[in-house]
Amino acid sequence: MEPQSANFYKSLTDEELIQRILATPHDEEAAHHLLYVRYRGLLASVYNSIFKNENWLADCMSYLYLSLKGKRNDWHSLSTYEGKSNFSGWLRRVAFNLFLKLKSKFIDAPHPVPIDDPERPRPSIIDTGQESPEQKMFRVLLIEAVTKLKNEEMKLVITKDLEGFSHQEIALMIQELWRQNNIKKTYRGKPVVPDASYVDSKKQKAIEQLKDIIRQITLGCG
Repeated sequence: MEPQSANFYKSLTDEELIQRILATPHDEEAAHHLLYVRYRGLLASVYNSIFKNENWLADCMSYLYLSLKGKRNDWHSLSTYEGKSNFSGWLRRVAFNLFLKLKSKFIDAPHPVPIDDPERPRPSIIDTGQESPEQKMFRVLLIEAVTKLKNEEMKLVITKDLEGFSHQEIALMIQELWRQNNIKKTYRGKPVVPDASYVDSKKQKAIEQLKDIIRQITLGCG
């Protein structure tokens, strides 16, 4: 489908937007407008009923987008909306159930993921209250080092990796971030589309920078 203006999508009903999303090729701009523009307020309200702060709002929004899009990128989950009730009510129920599950993922249960050496236990960025002094020290040091990364994309990759997201999920988050900020990159004249390999490359570069940053901090030079 040809890209349309924001005013065009604004003029469409929910059902018309959904039809464009489900049609082939899928209209990603219509999906973005539906979730991030038209129903952002509703989704933020659902989020606030579950979480006590806005730390994970962007994550929950991204996860909802990915959930509706499905692993095959065919928007199968969205297609389960049959139009028998208002879409806003259907979306509210779907978002509430998903956000409730994500609350345990983000807060209640840690997801420790190795940064470099898979043989060495690494702490989660979430304080579990059951860490050894060494693990707690490394977690605090790691968080400080991540905040010092100058590249925001590397910071996103490392943070989401530590939170337990797959590289494919992180790639889709980056795609959405580029879409929101109208970012377009090319390599040897061809457009770049973030995928799992792109995320893996960013992670490896971030790891090398984190090693240097942690070394500087421990030497008192940070």
